[in-house]
Amino acid sequence: MRWAFGVLAVLLVAAAGGAQELPPRDPGRDPPPDPLFPDPLPRPTRDPGSWPQGPGISRDDNRAPRYRVWWYPERAAKNRGQDLGYVQQQLDVPVPIVLEKTDILAASVQVKNLHFQTNGLTLPDTGRPFPRNLWDINVSLAYIHRFEDGVSVGVIPKFGSPSDKPFSGFNTLNAGLIGFVRVPAAAEGDYWNFGVIYSPNSILPFPIPGLSYEYNPDPDLRLSLGIPFSVLWRFADDWRFEFNYRPVTLIHSQVTWEPRNGCQVYGGFDWDNDGYFLRDRPERRDLFFRQEKRIFGGVRLDIAARASLDLSGGYAFDRNYGVGRSARDYKYDRVDVAPGGYLSAWLLIPF
Repeated sequence: MRWAFGVLAVLLVAAAGGAQELPPRDPGRDPPPDPLFPDPLPRPTRDPGSWPQGPGISRDDNRAPRYRVWWYPERAAKNRGQDLGYVQQQLDVPVPIVLEKTDILAASVQVKNLHFQTNGLTLPDTGRPFPRNLWDINVSLAYIHRFEDGVSVGVIPKFGSPSDKPFSGFNTLNAGLIGFVRVPAAAEGDYWNFGVIYSPNSILPFPIPGLSYEYNPDPDLRLSLGIPFSVLWRFADDWRFEFNYRPVTLIHSQVTWEPRNGCQVYGGFDWDNDGYFLRDRPERRDLFFRQEKRIFGGVRLDIAARASLDLSGGYAFDRNYGVGRSARDYKYDRVDVAPGGYLSAWLLIPF
């Protein structure tokens, strides 16, 4: 039933997409802020709903409903004598509302589910069963205004429930906020970026300031020097490299080869984590964290005029779960999982 509203949102987006067009990109070195969940320090690639979200993501993906599934076969929970595997599903639906040259108003719906094969696994300190399901259901609203002098300002509130039992109580709710200001620098085509991110279920559950200088020396190179840090470099006609870092342990790096239009081959490294508010946790401020590192590779193909299919796989390692106020300092219930391979597939439908 929880997935039903996501499917309904897809239908609503399809109807909205037929009535509106996205504004054209600005030419040259002046890309506009991303219309859907821009980072406080906007970048030309990656889905800014969270840093990072995985391989193969481009700027245009932020305008496309997409469904993705991951499969992690069972591996040993090393300190518990049991096996653990899971299937993850995620549906993202952007909903443009107002798309004009100076003003953008857009919503987004995200539904994520991790369904675990726990084999009776229990958490080591409290003895509670390992969660069978983890959900993250959230809605965001982004408003961006561009002034005549080139300054852009934006605010993106986000509300949802990352939990094993979403919306079952006040202690499972989550509200975050992103704000940013983007100011033209003295050098033509460059920008100063100022921002703040607040996400209570992140590895740093307090407001994180951002400051960076966006250096655009030519159309093939873009650097965001500061926090967060990012690089986008097209070092050959068919090749590009990207790297993104957000404190403390969110890293995405990727090399992409595009031998022809409609075909991309890529590979890289991710290090990410996410946090959930378990309904029956002993301490209200504690989160249940999941984190891992991945080496991945994949291919994306345009399978129709309005759809792309992405197939990827890789090797996940340094995988662990635990409870605390930071993924870097678990207080209890830590479970380490043996490394192993995984597979992923996802479908994008631009509108």
